[in-house]
Amino acid sequence: MKELVCITCPNSCRMQAELENGQWKVTGNKCKRGQQFAESEMTCPKRTFSTTVKTAWDSVPVIPVRVSREIPKDKIFQIMEEINHMTVRKPMGRGDVLIPDVLGLHADVIVTSSVLKEYLEENNKENTCMHKDCALEGGTSQESTCMRRNRAQEGGNYE
Repeated sequence: MKELVCITCPNSCRMQAELENGQWKVTGNKCKRGQQFAESEMTCPKRTFSTTVKTAWDSVPVIPVRVSREIPKDKIFQIMEEINHMTVRKPMGRGDVLIPDVLGLHADVIVTSSVLKEYLEENNKENTCMHKDCALEGGTSQESTCMRRNRAQEGGNYE
């Protein structure tokens, strides 16, 4: 028997789930949603999560992102691996899709703040990468040297 606390409504029912004859028997729930939650939690638990992704600008080193829908709990670390290998190198704001259909799960990784886009617009730096390597090379051109180099070397980075 597994004890659960339902998170689908404000009741926060304490439930017990037990597999009997191939069916999940759930007790303690006050509504139908509790039964559905318990079955889902026991067969394929899903979660949504938020994190940050690094950027190429020292003044805005990270921006917040989240998945657009619940994903299988066991895929969180794989998605984090994808995110941790990325560096945002273009203006992005709230609602922009950073990784479409991540891992083929029909969920996007989306940006949840416009702090980077606003910073770049306020400082008139839309096409200027402030990445340390770029600054050393005087990266003030339309497309900075580090952007071109990284696109060539890191084919998977989103620009």
